[in-house]
Amino acid sequence: MNRTTGPLVAAILAIAIAPATAQWLDYPTPGIPRLPDNRPNLTAPAPKTTDGKPDLSGIWRADPQNPKYFGDVAVGFKAGEFDWVPESGLN
Repeated sequence: MNRTTGPLVAAILAIAIAPATAQWLDYPTPGIPRLPDNRPNLTAPAPKTTDGKPDLSGIWRADPQNPKYFGDVAVGFKAGEFDWVPESGLN
């Protein structure tokens, strides 16, 4: 095996595997409330955890039309309006 074989095999694998990410677009997420026509019910109440708090686990994506909130949730606030402190204790 020469020097170009390894990167060539890696490139071929990357190109071959890339379309596999699009295979789950029409897969219905189990456990979400649905309307009679099988669309998700967006007005249904949020599911609850065993302690009664909203269960926010699931599939989360950034809005491709407005990605600024993905990196900074306080981007729309003025200085001093957003009093959020991370729970990590790194103030």
